[in-house]
Amino acid sequence: MQKLDLVRLYSEKRALVVDEFPDMRASIRRMLRSFGVEIVDLANDGSEAMMRCRENEYDIIICDYSLGSGKNGQQILEELRHTQSFKHQAIYILITAETTRSMVFGALEYKPDDYLTKPFTQVLLQSRLDNIVLEKNFFSSVYKALDNSDYLAAASNAEVLVGRQSEYRTAAQKLQGHALLLAKEYDQAHSLYQAVMEVRRQEWACIGCARALIGLQKWSSAIHVLSELIDHGTENLEVFDALAEAELALGRNGVAQAILERATVSSPYGILRQINLAEVALANNDYLAAEKAYRRVIKLGLNSCHDSHEHSLGLVRCLLDKEKQQLSGNSDTFKECYTVCHRVKKKYSNVSQVTLQANLVEAKALAQQGEVKLAMEHAQKLFDKYRNEDNILPGLGLDMAAALLAIEKPQQGREVLKDLADRFAEDALLLSKIDAMADQPISAKAKENASKINTEGKGLFEAGKFDEAVEHFQGAVSCYPNNVELKLNLLLAMMQSLNANSNPSAAVQMLDEASSLIASLESLPSVHKAYHRYQSLASEIAQMQNVA
Repeated sequence: MQKLDLVRLYSEKRALVVDEFPDMRASIRRMLRSFGVEIVDLANDGSEAMMRCRENEYDIIICDYSLGSGKNGQQILEELRHTQSFKHQAIYILITAETTRSMVFGALEYKPDDYLTKPFTQVLLQSRLDNIVLEKNFFSSVYKALDNSDYLAAASNAEVLVGRQSEYRTAAQKLQGHALLLAKEYDQAHSLYQAVMEVRRQEWACIGCARALIGLQKWSSAIHVLSELIDHGTENLEVFDALAEAELALGRNGVAQAILERATVSSPYGILRQINLAEVALANNDYLAAEKAYRRVIKLGLNSCHDSHEHSLGLVRCLLDKEKQQLSGNSDTFKECYTVCHRVKKKYSNVSQVTLQANLVEAKALAQQGEVKLAMEHAQKLFDKYRNEDNILPGLGLDMAAALLAIEKPQQGREVLKDLADRFAEDALLLSKIDAMADQPISAKAKENASKINTEGKGLFEAGKFDEAVEHFQGAVSCYPNNVELKLNLLLAMMQSLNANSNPSAAVQMLDEASSLIASLESLPSVHKAYHRYQSLASEIAQMQNVA
């Protein structure tokens, strides 16, 4: 394309320059005008930049990473992407004087079109910008279809362009695959990526192939592809995110947590991954890891569009669960919990479900401090309010169910959890939280897992492998800590092991563990279908303890 054509393209564009230093803003504006851009607006911080973006539609945004207080350059791009207020053909260039590895990884999470380190020359900026403008113009038909959410048209348009200009062939294939994934045409996407890899195994095609396999729910195959990339030393964090997603789908939450922790070391500023890590760690009852992640999320969310009351309340849940586990009676912990809840209620005072949820978390704190009667009164009043709410948020539902289970209202708690599971059937992480909280399997996957666990356990019983049966059911209870049937099966396995084991010290330790299990079931209501089995096992364990 001739220089005159480039000048024409520039003349049709509107630009925004965001930098906290007036001299830098003026310098970049002069550069852009020399390229042919006639309208160049300026902003000195994130707040002004977002205001400009709400008022105007920009074709080019050149933004410094560091903008003083408020949003930084990464968070501006983050919000523009999240709100879909930035067209696919628009250009976003991030500039910075800082080049630390963690900052660069964080900045690249939201895929700016380019990344420039200060100081840079007009020649360098024009060279980079010329290349982006030409490529965006070449793919204009694809980007327009993506803007209209017509993903099949985008894929079709990209396919037409694959062979039109050799220098853009790979970019066209990437766009075609991306559009097919968005259209949920996973078989077609998988075939495309496979064809690319047959010619030459490229990382982007391997990641796309894994994404297609995840869409087809071929979790193990996806894990194989992604694990190979990690073994070959990939630094693409999308690989770790996809791998964690596949592991979660298979119920391997501990593995998923380890993968996310590894990724957050490389990119500590990626808020979405930190949120995912916090939730997975909490589901794994790893309260220290969850607390650390939630504190990081709250800090990162200060100026982020992904900020949520759930992060603050998630921290409170961590603190309470950790306190319950340690039995330290630390008054400072409870003080922080009430302070955080108060802050949430003040910030979200006009959102009824959020204030209701914060009150439920406070009721849990009251109960842990020994104010059980007061907590029960609060929980019952809050349940009456809960029933009048529409479109219940997942976090509120979980907190409501937890409160009902805590005040010995298992049937109502189970109904709340079942409603959540039905409405959010595609949310694997939420379903794992629901099943971990419930006294019996609720999701289809948990029912399938429970059946498999019990069948394998029965096989161990029949083979007389009682110690292995104990380990088997201990693992199951760690995944589903409130599941009554699994706890009773573990008790039965312990009894059989004790009868077959002649080691006195091992017997004492196992009896202590059995006693703890029985204590965790003491609040089981007499109407529960497993109540008589619980009584029978508890009586037999008590007799064993008397003999010991």
